[in-house]
Amino acid sequence: LSQGRTVYLVGESISGREVIKSFVSGDELHGQFDFPLYWAIRGAFAWETDGLDQLDTERARSETAFGRNLMSNIIGNHDFTRFMAMSDGDITPQNQGQAEDIGWNIPPKVDDVRSYKKLQLALTFLFTQPGIPTLYYGDEYGISGAADPDNRRAMKFDDALTVQEKENLESVRKIISARNNVPAFRHGVHRTIRAEKDLYVYAKEFFQSKAVVALNRSTSTKPIEFISPGVKKWKNLLTNTEIPGDEKGTVRINLSGYESAIYIPANQ
Repeated sequence: LSQGRTVYLVGESISGREVIKSFVSGDELHGQFDFPLYWAIRGAFAWETDGLDQLDTERARSETAFGRNLMSNIIGNHDFTRFMAMSDGDITPQNQGQAEDIGWNIPPKVDDVRSYKKLQLALTFLFTQPGIPTLYYGDEYGISGAADPDNRRAMKFDDALTVQEKENLESVRKIISARNNVPAFRHGVHRTIRAEKDLYVYAKEFFQSKAVVALNRSTSTKPIEFISPGVKKWKNLLTNTEIPGDEKGTVRINLSGYESAIYIPANQ
């Protein structure tokens, strides 16, 4: 304790789950950065080299390996290329070995507005998982950058942000608000509803707190269906719109391309 406050001690071991877990105990660290999950997030959302079904597999492996320990979930940190530089195609699996030179000679910039959608998908996943979501500064609005030191660019604020960065920041605020107000994301049991190459739908439940998260990584609209008997109406916390269910509690939704949604019962 420090001045009556609880201190969370997190470590950084860039390794596999077995090594990472070996430093987490009551006498050592409270948690560590979950790098295997980070690599899965990078492959699923930034580079799109892996399917969202593979992300679900890696999520389950981390859940099994780390249990209820408060691991820190990330989409990047000071040791890696920025998420936006990867999602925008400036840093790829093929040229990542030259990321430092690229940072000095051809500094990445965001050219594809879809990269912000990829970031929102990744952060929706990040903030609806157990543990401690951790943002590297600037990722909340979509800063770019290659390898260190280019990934340590100056932070921008307020009017220095572009229109797209401001819109992205507002979306991230909604995602964070959802996490803060829905206990199921912090403590709930996970249930995968659909895990496919480009579509991932899962439920979280903690006593009376319920939520369904849907992520569409494709360019086309995807139909989604889930059942929750007793819940007549759901609310999307990211759009503030309500979706009714039928008499059996079945909800049918069409999710646009590169869109994420967080649904909770409208009366929750």
